[in-house]
Amino acid sequence: MKFLFPSLVLSSSLRCALALIDCSEVNRATDENPTGRVAACDHFLGIENQSYLNWYTDSDIDVYPNSAFLQGSDPQKPQDGAAVHWRVGDGYVHLAIAARATGWVAFGLSEAGGMIGTDMVIFTAARPNELIDAYTGEERLPQTDDCESDWELVSSNVDLEGGFIMFETKRLLNTNDPQDKPIIDDSSTIISPHRAIAAWGDSEEMSYHGLNRARGAIRFHGQGDEESTFRTSMEVADGSVDLLARNFTIPTEETIYESFCFTRQELIDQGLIDTQDKLNIIGWEPLVQAGNEAYVHHYVVTASNQPSCNLTAEELQMAFIEMTYVWAPGEKGIAFPDFLGVPLFGDDGFQAFRVEIHYNNPTLDAGVVDNSGVRFYWTSEPREQEIGIMNVGDPFVGVRGQTIGSGLSFHQFECPRSCSALAGQEVTVLREYLHMHEVGLRITNEQIRDGEIVHKAAVEHWEFHQNGNAAVQQGSFVVQPGDSFRTTCFYDDQDGSRTFGLASAEEMCMAFLYYYPRQKFDLGDGFSMAWFCGYDMFFPQCNATYESRALDSKEELNREYAIANPQCKEPPTEEDSGRKAFIGALGLAAGALGVLMI
Repeated sequence: MKFLFPSLVLSSSLRCALALIDCSEVNRATDENPTGRVAACDHFLGIENQSYLNWYTDSDIDVYPNSAFLQGSDPQKPQDGAAVHWRVGDGYVHLAIAARATGWVAFGLSEAGGMIGTDMVIFTAARPNELIDAYTGEERLPQTDDCESDWELVSSNVDLEGGFIMFETKRLLNTNDPQDKPIIDDSSTIISPHRAIAAWGDSEEMSYHGLNRARGAIRFHGQGDEESTFRTSMEVADGSVDLLARNFTIPTEETIYESFCFTRQELIDQGLIDTQDKLNIIGWEPLVQAGNEAYVHHYVVTASNQPSCNLTAEELQMAFIEMTYVWAPGEKGIAFPDFLGVPLFGDDGFQAFRVEIHYNNPTLDAGVVDNSGVRFYWTSEPREQEIGIMNVGDPFVGVRGQTIGSGLSFHQFECPRSCSALAGQEVTVLREYLHMHEVGLRITNEQIRDGEIVHKAAVEHWEFHQNGNAAVQQGSFVVQPGDSFRTTCFYDDQDGSRTFGLASAEEMCMAFLYYYPRQKFDLGDGFSMAWFCGYDMFFPQCNATYESRALDSKEELNREYAIANPQCKEPPTEEDSGRKAFIGALGLAAGALGVLMI
């Protein structure tokens, strides 16, 4: 049985009939689409997706020029997932969502790639003429927005026989609602794309989704094909080097972190020039082994100025402290602007790399061998500017061994203005990553000038197992000599046994800022150092102050997302009350079955 439920009178251009898509052969290639392939043909792996293709055909393709497929999490059902089509215009994002389900579909914008801190829209087949505007805080259960729904339903299509739900909606890019996430201009590949998640089910009411979930990244403002743009940018490279897991057998455990180290000689063995001259890394490309997409959760690449990996575990942590690349599902390659490069070899370039991969094996499959990782592209041609990595907060874990404190706590590191003054010039920050471990709740990094906060990066709901280093979604900003930084971490250690340290089972509090031009500070006697500023530093100009205290309640976390909206003061209407009761029932149902976690 098939139903179409338009909530509006649609224009003929939106619903004009087109010839059915022929996915049996490659379609005519164009400059914008060199392969000529219609992306919809490959969504859901092309398996029993005719219902979806029929809906796609009945919609004007020009309305949604962009699409992405969020791969499902069940390794046994690689054909499952969510197809997302979109366009941005007139201050709105226009979305069309499709999933292999007959009961309900949810789509969300996530802070770290999981259920915590997510802005979402929910559609149920039982209520085909309405959408639920919801969000989650740290509780993981959906809550309805205090205000009237910001998501406007355009149309819905429930095909029970074909086994698909499709719905179209639109929302303002920025609603100025603390229960909604703004969709920023992410057209530059330097800016992190938006984290997207989806879940679906066949029950009449929304319930725990299990492995019917997907995650990825969407660049809403991107122009053209991001992968083709990246490859064109890499045509100037002299070569590339792969940093891959070495035939690693994924354990039959739900989650595990595994590290792989690559020495200078191993890089040379792959074709990198054996030289004492400086080379430049100009781009990074994720390489996830085909068929293993559901197992590779995310990974982090760090680098060292030492050429060897023959170090103790603690020495490895300290030697490979500078982060160079982070990947999570959905992200494509990152190409640096043509005047920038990451220094490689030479006097002070990186000599070796370490890749830490988070594997996720929820179905406890045995015998899965993985060779995923990353490829970097390099050139021997000089670049006008070097990219540096500024580390602030507590990058060397100066409070190592100290307990965090029982219950809720606040820990703050302030880097003095004397540290940035050493640069003697302005620098531009391209990307900013914040980092804590397992018991972190919230983290902020503030840039202060003349006593005023001029920039603030924050992860309002930290989720370490989703994205160990969180890229803050923001544009570039300038740091002037004399600016200071204040890095603040909030934790919840229920038994009071957690200490600061280098291991994942210990805690950290730091920020990584990719910036240019790269700075090296002269320490005298021929020694220099990269831009670090932290507690208990041997370098007084960059020695941060530290304070901590216990917190009485979570209100002292001072979160700015998923909090009450003071603008919605009017008494709720009967319709609002019914909607809240409905979503409340969904939350109770989900809670009874287990936590909603992606």
